Amino acid sequence: MKSPSILTFTISLILTVFLACAENASQPISIRDAEPLIPASSILKNWKTFAYYQSDYMPLKGKFHAYDSNYNEISKDQCLRLYSTGAYLPLRLNLRNDSIYYKMIRMDDSVPGNLRYQIGLLGQRYYQNFKREGTRFPRFNFEDMEGTVYNNENMKGKTLVVKCWFIHCQACIAEFPELNKMVNKYKGRDDIIFLSMAFDSKAQLRNFLQKRGFSYKVLPVPETYISDTLGVSIYPTHFIVDGKGIIRMVSSNAHEIEVALEEGLNDELSHQ
Repeated sequence: MKSPSILTFTISLILTVFLACAENASQPISIRDAEPLIPASSILKNWKTFAYYQSDYMPLKGKFHAYDSNYNEISKDQCLRLYSTGAYLPLRLNLRNDSIYYKMIRMDDSVPGNLRYQIGLLGQRYYQNFKREGTRFPRFNFEDMEGTVYNNENMKGKTLVVKCWFIHCQACIAEFPELNKMVNKYKGRDDIIFLSMAFDSKAQLRNFLQKRGFSYKVLPVPETYISDTLGVSIYPTHFIVDGKGIIRMVSSNAHEIEVALEEGLNDELSHQ
């Protein structure tokens, strides 16, 4: 049996080690010392490994900090512009806090050319969408399937969540269940309006919607309004528009829209 003095020393040693480890764990890591959350070599094996990283670990719609290859902090605009070239990857760093940090690393020739090309296309989409944010949503004046008119004037003070789609777009239809849940979640919010604009005819949409339930208000619109006026070339595309008619988010990802609303963007926008 250990003597009281030895036992006391043992307990003291354990507590000292524990507190030292806890203190060390709480110390912030500098950007230069931070390891990547996932090694670049694991991300850039192929499109599948990149898509997994991009979907689960590379949120670019919210707030984040970005640094160039020399650890100089750069703006969101500079980060997304580099990403859009297809030459750089936003590599997420593993720091012990709730903020998101990226280091822009240049992809070398070991990364397949077709993968760099696909990454560049995705980067271009993010950058184009980012440049639309903060601009005014174009004028519109359309009726939904029940004859209710929606336009810039009667939507003032409302947060609009707008989806652009068409009935033969499989990706557009695949996200219906997720979007229906989102609409149901905000059912009691009169200040949030969910609109969808489709360039199919009213008759085609009516027949389609009898088979596929969709909780958004559906507005048949000319294809030129979506492609030319809204500048949409990728389907689906979603917009969040604030009560003053300013575009606050553009995304092709329904989950990004859902996260924005969950994080309180709806309250911020509808009271501007």
